[in-house]
Amino acid sequence: MNRRPYAGTWTALITPFHQDGFLDEEALRNIVRDQVSGGVTGVLPIGTTGESPTIEHDEMRRIFEIVREEAGDSVRVLAGTGSNCTSHAVGNTRMAKELGADIALVVCPYYNKPTQEGLRRHFLAIAEVGLPIMVYNIKGRTAVNMTTDTL
Repeated sequence: MNRRPYAGTWTALITPFHQDGFLDEEALRNIVRDQVSGGVTGVLPIGTTGESPTIEHDEMRRIFEIVREEAGDSVRVLAGTGSNCTSHAVGNTRMAKELGADIALVVCPYYNKPTQEGLRRHFLAIAEVGLPIMVYNIKGRTAVNMTTDTL
């Protein structure tokens, strides 16, 4: 596959829903197609812009499937797989890898306020999946900051 580098323009995708609260698959497909035709380097499904804390597991799987399908081989997929629960983040990352994601966006665990050692262990467990990780360090939202030494 001839994919673009981890540089350029990446779009954090919204997750569209119908009025009944279910995923609007056709709208999601159209959003990804518009981004691809616009020349982005990559797309990010299930980031915080995409409702990551509120997405059900089956919805997440379907979103990753649709985005990978529509992104094709020329656009990278940065899958939001983070969670404040290490086992959920590992499972989400494993699923994203299975479905063809290129990289995982993993937020520092929110609410729990882990120590630096806790952060290290959290990210090491996720790294064992074998998918590259982009650390999403947003202290204002998670109440914990990963220090440079820990990173």
